[in-house]
Amino acid sequence: MIYYFPSCQFHTAHPETSAFIKAYLKRRWNAETRGCCRSSWAIQNNDLLIIVCLSCQAILKERFPACSIVTIYDLLQQDADFHWPDAQGQAITIQDCARADTHLRTQVRSILRKMNFTIHETAHFTPTCGTLLMNPISERNWRSAPVYFKALEDRITILDRAEQQKLLKIQADSYSERKVVAYCNSCYQALCSMNIEHFHLLDLIFTNKQLIS
Repeated sequence: MIYYFPSCQFHTAHPETSAFIKAYLKRRWNAETRGCCRSSWAIQNNDLLIIVCLSCQAILKERFPACSIVTIYDLLQQDADFHWPDAQGQAITIQDCARADTHLRTQVRSILRKMNFTIHETAHFTPTCGTLLMNPISERNWRSAPVYFKALEDRITILDRAEQQKLLKIQADSYSERKVVAYCNSCYQALCSMNIEHFHLLDLIFTNKQLIS
């Protein structure tokens, strides 16, 4: 069986896009939508689990180690019939996530090129993850994926709110192109606090929001 875990955080912040994704995955891949990755589900060994969130990915990997887990981007790139929106060469800056691996970062750039974006890289700001790596790991994250979050713990530097806002200001000032796209929930939340045009990659793919000028 194929199951889609829509990410509670993503679904709440992007309900329209979430509905489009659910419909697409059912129509094209016959995927059944589940709910929160932390809830109890009747998942069998070798089921295929689809995610849109890095934390969901980590949690599901630890909960269901015998299952295959893919991102929706993996499936989109396999779909030869998918109709990619055309950004007509608009410039956009990528905010990389510090938790993303090389495969995902490369994939994001490939997808933006498929949509005919002109990509700007952040030259002087290192990948981040919003304020996630500036705060203690939550108890529910420790319970849900202890191995993943134990490995992440060494990368956390706890800062107070004022210090966090200072770093977010530096991040905002680093963008040469004021249209910025993220593909991580925490990164996107941080962009929402900045005086820039901010987008989630899945909004650009499924609801054509890149056409907003």
